[in-house]
Amino acid sequence: MIALALADLEQAHRLVLSTPKESTGWSTIYKLYYDVLRSLTDAFLLFDNVKSSNHQCAFACLCEKHAELELDWNFLEKVRTKRNGIQYYGILVQHKDWKEIELQINLYITTLKNEVEQKLK
Repeated sequence: MIALALADLEQAHRLVLSTPKESTGWSTIYKLYYDVLRSLTDAFLLFDNVKSSNHQCAFACLCEKHAELELDWNFLEKVRTKRNGIQYYGILVQHKDWKEIELQINLYITTLKNEVEQKLK
């Protein structure tokens, strides 16, 4: 799970660097980063013997059981619903939408990656 998430992150990062601001490719980038966040959340929760098929429940469990991580539920809901708009309704994400979440999603990904790596040691 971790290796695949990190491979997705690497590719997503390359896309960020090479995608023009006016491209519709920001939807793909948004989904890739979201998928990395979700995969790392799933991996982290496995240490609590929690497996959820529902993204919203996984994020709720993460925030509730691990308040020490200081992850913002509203942010997780924001990216989840935006991703669902892309995935299920064909709503396009623009560069400005990406810039709105870029810093925080990278921080959350780094936090979860580090936590999972610590638990694996």
